[in-house]
Amino acid sequence: MLHKLAKISSIAMTPPGTVTLDHVRLTCDLVRDLLGAEEAYIIRAGDPYFIRLGDDGDPRHYEVKQRGYWLAWRELAADPDLSAGIFTVVDRLVADAAPIAPGIPATHIATILPGNESNSEMLIIRGDFPEGLSQDQVYLASTLRPLLACLASSFLDSQRQARLGSQLAALADVAEAFSRADEMDSVLTSLATALAKAAGIDWVTIHLVDDALGQIVERALSLARHSGTETAAQSRAGTSFGHLDLAVIRHMAATRQPYLVPDVFDPNETLAMDDELRRYYERAHILSTASFPILFQDRVLGAVRFSSSSRRDLNASESEFLKALVSQAANTVAGLQMNRALRDVNAELEQASLTSLELAMKAEASARVKSEFIANTSHEIRTPMNGVIGMTSLLLETNLDSEQREYVETVRDSADALLTVINDILDFSKLEAGKMTFEAIDFNLRNTIEEVANLLAPSAQKKGVEFTVSTAPSDFHWQLRGDPGRLRQILTNLIGNALKFTEKGEISVSATMLSQASAQSLVRISVADTGIGISKERQQAIFESFTQADGTSTRKYGGTGLGLTICKQIVELMGGSITVESEPGLGSTFSVTVPLAPGAASLDRELPMDTTLRGRTVLFVDDNATNRRIVREQLL
Repeated sequence: MLHKLAKISSIAMTPPGTVTLDHVRLTCDLVRDLLGAEEAYIIRAGDPYFIRLGDDGDPRHYEVKQRGYWLAWRELAADPDLSAGIFTVVDRLVADAAPIAPGIPATHIATILPGNESNSEMLIIRGDFPEGLSQDQVYLASTLRPLLACLASSFLDSQRQARLGSQLAALADVAEAFSRADEMDSVLTSLATALAKAAGIDWVTIHLVDDALGQIVERALSLARHSGTETAAQSRAGTSFGHLDLAVIRHMAATRQPYLVPDVFDPNETLAMDDELRRYYERAHILSTASFPILFQDRVLGAVRFSSSSRRDLNASESEFLKALVSQAANTVAGLQMNRALRDVNAELEQASLTSLELAMKAEASARVKSEFIANTSHEIRTPMNGVIGMTSLLLETNLDSEQREYVETVRDSADALLTVINDILDFSKLEAGKMTFEAIDFNLRNTIEEVANLLAPSAQKKGVEFTVSTAPSDFHWQLRGDPGRLRQILTNLIGNALKFTEKGEISVSATMLSQASAQSLVRISVADTGIGISKERQQAIFESFTQADGTSTRKYGGTGLGLTICKQIVELMGGSITVESEPGLGSTFSVTVPLAPGAASLDRELPMDTTLRGRTVLFVDDNATNRRIVREQLL
């Protein structure tokens, strides 16, 4: 930002008669970038239209109607103290206008560029600014105004007023000092030097005060030809006249006007002078002073005192010129203070960021150790648990009486349940540690689904729940490439949940090929049940770790609450998605959509179509609608 501001200042100081349209366009582009706008341009009042500099198009077709430009210009020209305004344009018409201020939504900024003889040029900055301008943007708009005024005037009229040129030269020096300096005192000294150069006055003093106007907190001098004198050395070391400086600053804070002392030896001047200060001025050959308040957003930041070796009673024009210089200095001082505050905040944020990073690294290391411990522990538990399950299965194949068989079956069921919990914890820890791996092998998806269904169908039959499986018509190629093991894990979990939460009715598994191409197929597998259902409020929560649809279901139905979390993460790692549709009391449908690459067609082991019933009429009777639909799809 500072580089662009210095660049604008440099362009604005291009000698009159040498400014080209390219200078204007480049400067407008820099203004646009500084304010984060979409466009910036300069228009000039013509007869009868406002004309955009560098635009040969019909002015009646500009993005703001000519009457809108005129209304904005009239509002700004009517109030000399109003540096800029904001307005909203709807369908090329000005719908709302207001003085520039932070936080007011608008589409455009407009500011009159004060010229040598008239205010005929206006800078237009097009947003959009839906949240309004920030305080920094308002500050930048006011800072850029005199620079653009000088540039526009140089472009349109090579005869520039020397005083305006001096003012802009001072601003260029200030901008350069601001971009170059690291500390407040060096910037203030450069600012004092720039003000002295612009005003043509050797001795300039800047005082900054605290918010309560109780003490001077910063002080800078520009002494020019007085710099080698004893009085100058005394001034640099600090004088005992701070109470007089504060008295003048407080007076200007109350009146909002400069305080002029045309003759420092006037005995009637008692506010700004005492006998000791007069003797000091006598040694320094100072005969008159002019003090101007440094005001920023109606807040008194301090004062600038111009001390002259001649008795000067400033006329209105001279006073306004110095007031304008100090006004620009106020923007710089406010920027310095904000920059200092920003650096302090950045230092605090940097320290906080380092602390947060250190804590995050410790937490990550702790989580990694925890996940590795859980994975290792789960693996060590799973190995003997498989032995328990295997031995109980062998024991069930021996001659046992009914009571012994019941005990052994209870042991096996408990071991199976515990192994499921261990497997869930192991998979979850792998996912947390980022160590979940996937295969890429050819497999038949229809066969994979039927294998899982055959494994779980006896459990459904035991509960008296209808269990059906259907796939899309056989003209799709189900030979795909991916990880069938992970798909079995997902299906086993979804069907297992359906069995757990369905006491009566049916469970149906369906697979559909949504799209099939040479590079990738998109498959959707759905598991629907007529179980207890899930409320809409809980449908997202069930995919969170250790969460079930109902907090009481853990006690009634069991489970860790990790199954759906693991399924969701596995599906997403495969590039797919999982969704749920459910209503309490009506059941749930979980759908998994995954992309899979096509497999080798030669490995497709689809059974050939049985044609013995072709051309015949078939009567199929079943009390389950899903079964009737499946048979109908197969026959047709």
